[in-house]
Amino acid sequence: MTVQSSGTARMARVTPLVIFLARLGDLDSAREHLQHALDVHGLDRRRSRAIVLGDLGHVHLRQGDLDGALAAWGEFVDCAEGVQSVRITDALTDLRVRLTRYDKAHGVAELDGRAAALL
Repeated sequence: MTVQSSGTARMARVTPLVIFLARLGDLDSAREHLQHALDVHGLDRRRSRAIVLGDLGHVHLRQGDLDGALAAWGEFVDCAEGVQSVRITDALTDLRVRLTRYDKAHGVAELDGRAAALL
């Protein structure tokens, strides 16, 4: 049996709920739960915080809020720097794919470059 830190255990509870809410189309609740995880729990582990921020960016994008997505993803990239994780690598790759649709939008090229540098 593996013992998880409190940040990892909290993350394990947040992610399935957010995925469930997003699949139901309840993006507002999904965003609120992710924001709550960041605000209340702090998620002091960089990997956990990065994953939540990546998910938050996806929710913002699904809501049509590109600026919110770019802000969350910018923080995601900041947290992901120096973290070795398959989930982080997958999230960075997914982020770059999603950004290709918005390549003309302000800030996208800079964020894409920062994400590419971490891969």
